[in-house]
Amino acid sequence: MGVPPTIITAALYAAEPAASRTYVLSGLVLAGWGAPGCHKNLAMPIDVAAKDVRFPAEAKRLMMVSEPSLRLADPDLLPLVDAQSVGLPAEEMLDARGSWPGYWTEYARLVQVPVLYRMGEHDWLWKTDDESRAMFRDAFTSCTSFDSGMIEEGCHALEMGWKAQEWYNTVFGFAKDVCQENAS
Repeated sequence: MGVPPTIITAALYAAEPAASRTYVLSGLVLAGWGAPGCHKNLAMPIDVAAKDVRFPAEAKRLMMVSEPSLRLADPDLLPLVDAQSVGLPAEEMLDARGSWPGYWTEYARLVQVPVLYRMGEHDWLWKTDDESRAMFRDAFTSCTSFDSGMIEEGCHALEMGWKAQEWYNTVFGFAKDVCQENAS
């Protein structure tokens, strides 16, 4: 769940005086996250007494690369999904599903750098239609640009699917552009 801390970091960066910044933030790359109300398939209970939340391997595979029948990822990659799976801090999950929807726009509206935002067409956790993506985009009222799109035949974890090369080409093209703009 890297999108919320990335938004918060960019908002805090924007609020910091330029003279005291210790790095240059040229842009944000966000994927696999949506606006509140755009969730799907989130009927997973959370044990509030647990230290972290762990998902069974089959559930984690479903969340990351969607239904096997869609063939959005190389089946040989699936054991790597299992290997990289770690427990999610329960407090973080509770915040994402509870508090975050009430305060996220306060941070998003402060972001002042270009944003690249993509969703996989077959994201198992989020709705990816134009309206859902627009709800997310509309919160970023101060960013200099917001490039939103959907990667056809993409899964939630774009880097794990057959569309990874398209995703990385988009990311690195964006990074090159925003760094060049910032350097001039």
